[in-house]
Amino acid sequence: MGAPAHHAFFEGQTPAASAIVLPLTTAGRAMGYLCLGSDNAGRFAEGMATDILERFATIVNASLDNVAHRERLKQLGMTDPLTGLANRRYFDERLREETTRAARYALPVACLFIDIDGFKQINDTYGHQTGDRALVLVAACVRQQVRLGDTLARYGGEEFAALLQGDLKDATVVAERVRQAVSALELLDESGMRIGLTVSIGVSARASKHRDDPSTPGATLIGEADRAMYLAKRHGRNRVQALPGNTPDAPGR
Repeated sequence: MGAPAHHAFFEGQTPAASAIVLPLTTAGRAMGYLCLGSDNAGRFAEGMATDILERFATIVNASLDNVAHRERLKQLGMTDPLTGLANRRYFDERLREETTRAARYALPVACLFIDIDGFKQINDTYGHQTGDRALVLVAACVRQQVRLGDTLARYGGEEFAALLQGDLKDATVVAERVRQAVSALELLDESGMRIGLTVSIGVSARASKHRDDPSTPGATLIGEADRAMYLAKRHGRNRVQALPGNTPDAPGR
C-alpha cells in the first residue's frame, strides 16, 4: 500500500508492514471501509486466505446498514407510536433484505416470534392503559436483550418479532434470555400489586449451505417461528419452542 493510500485509510498512524482494506457496501455503493493493519509483513500478504475477514466485513456491514435504517424510521413512518419499535411494515422489508443477504453470503439467519401470555386478560382485568404499559415494558425489555445490529419490531397487538444474525442455537440462547428477563419485569396495578408478565417465544432459523443458493424465503422463516410460538402456548406458555425436528442441535436447513 502506497503512502497516500495508507494516509487516507489510517491517517497519521505508524505505517503498517501489511494491511487489508475491505469495502462496506450497500446497493453497490460504498458506505465505508474496514481497515486492518499489522506490523507483521506476512499477516496480510497477497494470496493469504481472507474468507473469515470478508465474512466479518459482511456482518459489520449488515449491522451498520441496520443502524442506518433505524435512523430513517421516523422519516419513513415505520415506527410503532406506543413502543417506539419498528412496525410490521419495516420488519417485513428488513426480513426480505436480510434473508436475501443470508443466501448470497451463506450466512445463517434466525427469527423470534414473541407473544405476551394472557394479554387479553390483562386488558380485561386491569384496563387498556395497564395493557399499554405492559406492551411498553416488554418492548423495552426485549430491545435490551437483542444486539444493536438485530431487527426488532412490534408485529401486531401483543406480538413482537426479532430478526437475528446467527443460527438456531444462537437464537435459542437469545430467546431464553428474553423469556427470563420478561418474567422478572415489575408491572404494578393501581393498588401497587405486581402483575405477572410472561412470553411464549417461537424460534426458527435457516442457513444457506452454498453461496449460489436462491434467496431464503422470509415468509417461511417467520411462518415457522409463528407456528413454533403457538406450540409454546399449547405446551404451557412461558417457554421457548422450535418446531419438531428444528432443534438447536439439528443441522441447518
